Amino acid sequence: MNRIIAIIAIIIALTITSDAVAWNCATHTLIAQEAGYTGIDACAPDEAKTLEERSFKHWKNTPADIHVTKDNFNTLPYDGNLYEKLVELKGKATLTVIETQELVHAAGDISQPLHNAAYDDYNKAQHKAYDNIPVTAECLTVLPVPTDAVTYAAEIAEQARVTAYTHAFTQEQACYAVSQSVALAKALHK
Repeated sequence: MNRIIAIIAIIIALTITSDAVAWNCATHTLIAQEAGYTGIDACAPDEAKTLEERSFKHWKNTPADIHVTKDNFNTLPYDGNLYEKLVELKGKATLTVIETQELVHAAGDISQPLHNAAYDDYNKAQHKAYDNIPVTAECLTVLPVPTDAVTYAAEIAEQARVTAYTHAFTQEQACYAVSQSVALAKALHK
């Protein structure tokens, strides 16, 4: 009987931590809830089965020597369209449900360090570990809602990029990063 319970526990644990390619689903859902978004699936952008199916490539492979600023935020020529998608959707007067899901998802992914750095051997080896750092509502810090969402997004992206290249990311840092994403998502709320 104990063996069956252990097997069930392992299956549940593997299910909870499987195959998310950007913060995990629980983190994206938390960001949406804390920012006041209802009736959307903040995990949906991660559910495309292949990269070719994704029009929203929610990362930006920014090299270590390139700084993200408000002036270059929307024009960096590296793989991924995380920054461009955020600016595009922020500029629309109204959003479809899918666009709202993408906007909230982008607000979340922008604080994940490895979504702002080159997809190198370290990124490949550590990505799932970064995605699955436990973040709960209890560890979040309530931050002021920025008045300039794009400038704030660039600041978050730069902090995340710097963190990615230090090759260290703690639970405390993850909680603060998600707090920044919540503040950004609130600023983007339509």
